Amino acid sequence: MLWSVVRHLLNASKPSGFCAEPALGEDFDHLGTTLARGLIIGPIGFMMLGSIRSPAEHQTMAHKKGQGSTQNGRDSNAQFRGIKLFGGQLAQAGSVLVSQCGTKWKAGYLVHQGRDYTLTAMVEGKVRFRGRSVDIIPADPTTPRMAIDR
Repeated sequence: MLWSVVRHLLNASKPSGFCAEPALGEDFDHLGTTLARGLIIGPIGFMMLGSIRSPAEHQTMAHKKGQGSTQNGRDSNAQFRGIKLFGGQLAQAGSVLVSQCGTKWKAGYLVHQGRDYTLTAMVEGKVRFRGRSVDIIPADPTTPRMAIDR
């Protein structure tokens, strides 16, 4: 592409019949030196050529905004922690009384604490909150009771 521009410029300033294309094996010193970004220094002076790329080499700019991804948009499901059965309610054996992280509520009489600190009833009875403890007052009269429940 560059040599065709140089040939055109040289042929325009020479009489007809002159060809600026060198024969095979000749050097290109008489055609001039090409510097960065299309500045030609040669027998006709210097000249800025602008872009020396062909139209096929030009990169086009985007005319629509790309659809980028976001780094947000993730959320975990709720854990639904808290008190499941309140004081005075009837609990079946194995029912969850409190779902918690850590020991906000402690297992009292006839209450089991699981590996994830969930409190469950061991027998059927009424739920009682006593300070930070959760107790079960058994519904069956044959089950032993605490001293304060006798």
